[in-house]
Amino acid sequence: GPARPDVTYAGLRIFVLPRLGTISPWSTKATDIVHLCGLDQVSRVERAIAFYVQAPDLQSFDRSG
Repeated sequence: GPARPDVTYAGLRIFVLPRLGTISPWSTKATDIVHLCGLDQVSRVERAIAFYVQAPDLQSFDRSG
């Protein structure tokens, strides 16, 4: 596909991904495909998404949960 333009991301970065220990159906199929391509050393493939949030009051955001 086309190359992505260089972008500088800023703000609070939040990752959304499956819980640790959870293997999604997507991961199972993707791992099977990777192994069929001869990449046997790969133990797992999983997808995630990163969100970057910018807002004036994020400076005081409590990251401790």
